[in-house]
Amino acid sequence: MPAALVIVWWGPRLAVLGPDGRLEAAEAGGEPAAALGELLAAEFPGARAARLLYQPDGLELHESPCPPGSRTRLRRLLAGDFPALRSRTAVWAAAPLRPAQGGRGTVLYLEPDSPLPELRAQLARQGVRIEGAWPLAALWDESPAAPRGFLGVAALPNRALVYCLWPAGDRSIRLHAGPRAAERAAAEIRSALPRFEEAERPAGALAADPGPDADELRAALGGCALDELPPADWFARARGLAAGGLGDLLAPDSPLAGPAGRCRIAAAAGALLLAGAAAWTVRRRLDAAAADRAWAARQAEAEQTEARVLAGESLRQQIDRLHGAWRTAQAPASRHYAFLAALGRAAGPAIVLQSLRIAGDDFEIRGRADPEPDRGEDALLRFRRALFAPGQPWRDAHPDEPPAAPGGDFVLRGSWAPVPAP
Repeated sequence: MPAALVIVWWGPRLAVLGPDGRLEAAEAGGEPAAALGELLAAEFPGARAARLLYQPDGLELHESPCPPGSRTRLRRLLAGDFPALRSRTAVWAAAPLRPAQGGRGTVLYLEPDSPLPELRAQLARQGVRIEGAWPLAALWDESPAAPRGFLGVAALPNRALVYCLWPAGDRSIRLHAGPRAAERAAAEIRSALPRFEEAERPAGALAADPGPDADELRAALGGCALDELPPADWFARARGLAAGGLGDLLAPDSPLAGPAGRCRIAAAAGALLLAGAAAWTVRRRLDAAAADRAWAARQAEAEQTEARVLAGESLRQQIDRLHGAWRTAQAPASRHYAFLAALGRAAGPAIVLQSLRIAGDDFEIRGRADPEPDRGEDALLRFRRALFAPGQPWRDAHPDEPPAAPGGDFVLRGSWAPVPAP
């Protein structure tokens, strides 16, 4: 039996990966479902099954604390913060939790009014069954946990994704779009690398076609060597994802949905009929209405208790995170805290900060200084003098070199090394 097709929907880009590894792009513009239907009919007429990697611009990503549980339990818990989960037209999925590594949060993928059900129905009319739909990050969500963490980077023209699984078990997912997507992803990588252990770089992968974007991302990685593979090989990993799981956008919430669920319903119905025939005489003596009311009251009480427990657990996790951040900020050796406070005070309205990279005792600030025609003094010069004021425990690495032309992009480098005595 041939392997399932892999449909890739990333932003406005639509493509289909065939069993032979051939990646065919659909015509841009128009109705996505119709464009995919035409592509399948023209290039893959015998296809019967497909898997969908689904990352349109309308798919929301929310990082949220969450205890382990089934889809039904997670939906009920997260609906308090994300009411769209209660809508019947919404599709959603969640990244798997990693409690064994200390992870206490998930990433919720949510599309309140999704075209996915319509797309699945249209392709079914063409004889193609959608086995499941996953966000792009699901290709790395199932990666084995590594003590040093995991860093995944993927890029297509005008699109980039940076996936970080920190050693503690939590994750960060950032998507970038537009002509400068690779540039922004490179800045994201430079900001993320210091969070991993410097002596032991993370495992990971870089999925990008050869070209300037791949070169820029590779340069941002510096000495962190990732496994490199073509995007088509990365997309092909969708064939190994488990359909119906927590990360599947088309998975049913109820364990009684789907063919297997209908079998369970039929078996349970048969058992109930037999039991009802045997206990008919007893049932006649019961007050059915009173029994139903009592059962409903117990069920409501149990659900309220579970909701209180889940809410308490979520609150405890948030308090633990705040305590950790407070201890870090108040620690005597937390020089970063004082530096960030000074950076915020020094940056005026004409300074646009784009990235801050800290590696050991060195730091690098990138940004843009907008021109101020009404001020006699250059905004960048004023920012630099305030940040590196005398008496600070950090110094300008190149005090005699202009960081940029006035009103343009700039780069400032410094360190916490002791200031030499005059």
